[in-house]
Formats: sequence, C-alpha cells, structure tokens
Amino acid sequence: MWIKALQCVKDLFPRALTSSNLATPEDIVVSTQNLRSRLSQEGINEEIINDCESIMLSEVSYLQGKLKFLQQKHVMLLDTLKQLEVLI
Repeated sequence: MWIKALQCVKDLFPRALTSSNLATPEDIVVSTQNLRSRLSQEGINEEIINDCESIMLSEVSYLQGKLKFLQQKHVMLLDTLKQLEVLI
C-alpha cells in the first residue's frame, strides 16, 4: 500500500527538470568593456583599470566554479531520483 501511495503522489507532481535540462554552455564570455569605458570616462589610470578588470574577472571565475559545482550536485541528485523512481 505504501508503494502504491508513493506512485500516486509521484504522478501528482511531475518532474519538470531533468539533467538534460541543466546543460549549459561551458564557455561563458564575460565582457569588461562597460567597466573599462566607464573608468576611462572618469580619467582612471590604465593600470588601475587593468587591476579592476582582473579583480572582476577573478570574482566571476570563482562564482562560475561554484555554480558549476552546484549544477553537478543537482544533476547527481536528479539522476539518483530517477534511479529511485525505477525501483518504485
């Protein structure tokens, strides 16, 4: 009875996302052109602009790594759930 109840509830909540829905491009391009232009308009030294670009790109790279890790965990969870569904 318990398994039948789980199957009924599962049908009430169809899974909208699958691991294939989470596929994202590997190469995300981040432009610093707006930052560079704005700093140049303010008369900021080129060396400082380069430092600002470097800092921004470093932070974005760190966040991309975190997001990729979370995405991989999400895909693993979805795959595990799919395997559990097969058992039910």
